[in-house]
Amino acid sequence: MSRCRLAKLNAWYSLCAAQILLFHCAHAVVESEAYLRKLRYPDDYNVRVHERKEYNTFTISYEARLAYPSQGVVEFYDLELKQLGWLPFAEPDYEDSYRKWICFEDGMREGTPLVHQLMAKWASGDKSRMVLLGIRYYSYSHDKDKSGCRSPTNEIQHVNFQLMPFVELPPQGAPLPPVN
Repeated sequence: MSRCRLAKLNAWYSLCAAQILLFHCAHAVVESEAYLRKLRYPDDYNVRVHERKEYNTFTISYEARLAYPSQGVVEFYDLELKQLGWLPFAEPDYEDSYRKWICFEDGMREGTPLVHQLMAKWASGDKSRMVLLGIRYYSYSHDKDKSGCRSPTNEIQHVNFQLMPFVELPPQGAPLPPVN
């Protein structure tokens, strides 16, 4: 067999192998996304599902009975997403604000509740998709301790799990893009 023919044959085999690999990777992403759309913490309730196809986002909101400051939901998603090849993610300028409980008053809600919130992110292996997890407790007692924030007055954890395109936040202090 001539070198030219052998080179063409090798190129053809390489192209076929690349197409097969691409098909399997795309199929794995579709399968993992279908799995993620059903993934919820055990014993959840008040489940609401919302999809915005025009933005390629899918959100599951639900509640779970967990005493503050439970990390159970985060640990559940850490384990499940790791098995799918997803990794915890935080932009360098924002690392300190993820996976930590913060407290603030929500003046946009009736009764101005005290909110205890924890946020976490994961990125798919190819960084084409991400998961944003938000967990909140709402308390309507405005008593505060020395730290300015008492523990929540209930065990109702509000969970929002959003599957979306990968978007990296700009560095803190960077100019914002113009609004059209």
